[in-house]
Amino acid sequence: MAFSHLVSSIRHISRNICQSLYLKTTKSLPNDIYYRNINKVLTRLGSTEVVLQNPSSVNVNLNNNKDYKIYKPITPQAWITSLDGEPKGIAELDRRVFTANPRLDILHRYVVWQLAKKRAGTAKTKNRGEVRGGGRKPWPQKHMGRARQGSIRAPHFRGGGVTHGPRPRSYDFTLPRKVRSMALRVALSVKFAQGDLHIVDSLCLEDHKTQRLKDILDKRRWYSVLFVDGNTIMDQNLQLASRNISKCDALPSMALNVHMMLKRHTLVLSLNAVKLLQERLVKNLAEPCWDKYDFNMTLLESAEEASYYTRELEDLDELPVS
Repeated sequence: MAFSHLVSSIRHISRNICQSLYLKTTKSLPNDIYYRNINKVLTRLGSTEVVLQNPSSVNVNLNNNKDYKIYKPITPQAWITSLDGEPKGIAELDRRVFTANPRLDILHRYVVWQLAKKRAGTAKTKNRGEVRGGGRKPWPQKHMGRARQGSIRAPHFRGGGVTHGPRPRSYDFTLPRKVRSMALRVALSVKFAQGDLHIVDSLCLEDHKTQRLKDILDKRRWYSVLFVDGNTIMDQNLQLASRNISKCDALPSMALNVHMMLKRHTLVLSLNAVKLLQERLVKNLAEPCWDKYDFNMTLLESAEEASYYTRELEDLDELPVS
């Protein structure tokens, strides 16, 4: 019991020390609380060492007038260009779609599910009852000097049936919808963070000539590219021009999947595709109330809660140090 209490206290000390050192230069309420928590733990352990003092504890405003540092997430932005590379403007993206955490385990689950769903599952072998022949007993049971056999189509005979062979089956399994949506957001965020995501105003081509699209790809240095348009039907000229180029695919936004995004190096989205993807992937996804949080995500709902922190700090000061 005492050992577990000691271990938990040591963990609490290390966590608060790391957080305090990180916030040493900031003059905010959480910085003062972390220092007081260290003193509280040291007091409980009966430490005779010098109690840590917060160098920035002066002038700490505990009122709820929102004058401490406010954390507001930065809205991701991306250049909008034409298909030839001419700048057109800047687009503001949804941070929930293009700045998600890089969950590689979610990407792995999605790819395994997609490849398993893609399998035909038509492999089949014949067992001893399905192979032609072998209906009669090959030789008598006794007095032949040979091992007794019942059929020449047994699994140990040449030309016999297969034991425990594959049978037609479905490899599909269910992956939750929220996991699939999260995987798409993670894949888009990874492409955006690596600089491999490009946004164009339109994916419409003047003609269906393959050489015209090949010149554009060479100019933009897109040697492995996936085009995604916002409509359910791709531009006919783009679809015809890209089908004869290796490592060049075109998909509508509804058919976008993680496997194709990871298979190609560059992802090119049209403005319409960005709009539809953001509307679809953030559905039923809550946005945190960033205006209620300070830099360290400490929630201060009212002035009464701030006064509660003040009373707690005063009580900690009155504790004796042995």
